[in-house]
Amino acid sequence: DYGQDNPEERKALDDAERFFYGCLQANDERLERRLELVLQDQLAWYACARGWLAGRCALVKDPRTGETYADITPWDPRMTSWGLGSRGLLWICHHTRRTLGQVVDEFGPAPQARSPTAGGGSWESAGVVSGTGGEPELEVYDWWDGNLNTVVVGAEYAKPPTPHGSPRTPGFVVASG
Repeated sequence: DYGQDNPEERKALDDAERFFYGCLQANDERLERRLELVLQDQLAWYACARGWLAGRCALVKDPRTGETYADITPWDPRMTSWGLGSRGLLWICHHTRRTLGQVVDEFGPAPQARSPTAGGGSWESAGVVSGTGGEPELEVYDWWDGNLNTVVVGAEYAKPPTPHGSPRTPGFVVASG
């Protein structure tokens, strides 16, 4: 009905639509700053090339600035694992490789004694694998479930299990075609 008979309802719906378009525009600008394609282009490519879409969709608070923003990040379905339950997505995990510099930039220096294997001290001891560009790379696992988010780099917690505040797993997996 789109508020045809109620101008106040129509204005509220128009404002909500503008807000969501603004979130999508801000998300595209964030992706472009990271030298990635905009959301629609990435999703179109994964749908054709992989036959699946996967990613994270959450409100995120930047710990450095305190800014809250909509984060809709497509993930390569080849590098994504997930579990399904009777009511949908139970958990989702994105696996990537990042250089030591990228890990330090995003997560800071290696934590002391926060390792799932009780080691700790340096990212290099977390499990460096050889990189393709001559720079060492580390395995990074970004894991989400219905309550928690954690990031593991090699064998170290880059982000210990932390409540994410969403009422469900903030990810998506969709078959295309």
